[in-house]
Amino acid sequence: MADEMRRRRDAARHAFTARRGDLGLTQEQVAHRGEIVVRTVQNFEKGKWPNARTRARLERAVAWPLGEIARLAGGPAPSLPAELLEQASQLSPAARQRLKEYLESLDEDDHHQSAAAG
Repeated sequence: MADEMRRRRDAARHAFTARRGDLGLTQEQVAHRGEIVVRTVQNFEKGKWPNARTRARLERAVAWPLGEIARLAGGPAPSLPAELLEQASQLSPAARQRLKEYLESLDEDDHHQSAAAG
């Protein structure tokens, strides 16, 4: 199972590297466009899997839709609108944590309401 995930992630990073090449961009230019350090681009292209926020920045840098790297890796498609995911990726870590807690509280409220109704 881990080998299959590694193979899919390798395919995604190779597609990213090919996309960068098709656009004629250097790793430095991708880093600048994505507002990340060049080491992050290098690490991804060498096989280190980035977190969701970094993937969003990499995707933006090569004009890919949000979630494309995960899609290419065979991951689950985001269930939220791309605009909302993009906005969430721009939040500070503290704001993301507050948003996560808020959304979890909504989920708990829904769970309690459906349990009371059933």
